[in-house]
Amino acid sequence: MLKKIFNNVILPTSLFYTVISLFIGVTSFTLDRNIPAIPVSNLLVIAAYSLVLSLFNLIFKIKALNVYIRIPIHYILTAVSLYVVLLVAAGDIVTNTQNIRLVMVLFYTIIYVISTVVFICVNESRKKPRKTEDTNYEKIYK
Repeated sequence: MLKKIFNNVILPTSLFYTVISLFIGVTSFTLDRNIPAIPVSNLLVIAAYSLVLSLFNLIFKIKALNVYIRIPIHYILTAVSLYVVLLVAAGDIVTNTQNIRLVMVLFYTIIYVISTVVFICVNESRKKPRKTEDTNYEKIYK
């Protein structure tokens, strides 16, 4: 049980936390070199958001739902949580304008759609039946 929790929640949380922190750090450094390291309060917000994302990813483990139902549910939950985090908790990370939040959610939507299309294409290509060799055919050329 502990191993499942560790593999399904703790590891993805740490991965999301690392990627988000690096993205924010590199972005803030390249946009404005005067920004110091990310404050501790924002790191805690990022950690909580990473935990929420890893819990939302557990939706993909529900086999009772079709994958084409799980994807929109996952997108809606993650997009709303991203907007809420940018709106409520992360005022220091992102400037307090409405436009930047919407642009970030739109950017997230574009990335999500692209990755979902790739996932669906790969998933559907794996489901195609393989051609079996016809037993009536006799090879005349060897």
